[in-house]
Amino acid sequence: MGTYPHGLFTYTDLGVPDQEAGERFYSRLFGWSFERQPMGEGLFYTSFFLDGDTVCGLYPERPEQRAVREQFEAPPMWMSYITVDNVDLVVATVPALGGRVLAEPFDVFTSGRMAAISDPEGAAVALWQEGESPGGTVFNMPGSMTWNELATRNAPAAMEFYEKLLGWKYESQTEPVTYHSIKVGERVNGGMIEMTEEWPDSVPAHWMVYFGASDVDAAVVSVESLGGSISVPPTDIMPGRFAVVRDDQGSAFTLMTLNEWL
Repeated sequence: MGTYPHGLFTYTDLGVPDQEAGERFYSRLFGWSFERQPMGEGLFYTSFFLDGDTVCGLYPERPEQRAVREQFEAPPMWMSYITVDNVDLVVATVPALGGRVLAEPFDVFTSGRMAAISDPEGAAVALWQEGESPGGTVFNMPGSMTWNELATRNAPAAMEFYEKLLGWKYESQTEPVTYHSIKVGERVNGGMIEMTEEWPDSVPAHWMVYFGASDVDAAVVSVESLGGSISVPPTDIMPGRFAVVRDDQGSAFTLMTLNEWL
């Protein structure tokens, strides 16, 4: 039994063209400290920390990653990680469920074992089997990962895929929008939203990472001052207030202030 239960979102990281620029943007936006660890071939992996706890990571994207991304005219994207008890067993079931294996299971030194997959609609997600590292160690507070959300054009198919793959259960609502909250045991750990006609056809199915902010409006001002941009301005929803933003290299993420933090 690992630190976290099977099926829980526990980490996120981002591959970028300019690692130093990414370190500068996110450390200044969230007040994170960071350190680099060698990852081979003369490259380094950046770990971000909030008061000593691990939040997320950043690394230089490889040429083949950039080539695929530029082929589809896509920006760098945050990758959400889901903890699993046995990554090899989970990955083996992906093709039969209609998904794709993007990266076969491999060891990340002694930290753990991981793989990357996509669901039947193409949304990519990583699977993480704990070794010496459980992933993140701080969640659900300002400056940390607070939510992971799948935007999909076929929510019923996505729900079935992940339920069979990971054992997820759901709580659904239809007002004010149709939304499916993901349950891992008794924990609500993420959600799914169905993309309507209002979403551009060019936007593919994708997972979005949410980071907590003590004041979304102030954080949005900081994003712009650091060279980022605003995709969705600060907006009130039932759990709190959110904004969708992009960093100075085009990577999208959501800022969220929960009502319970006010």
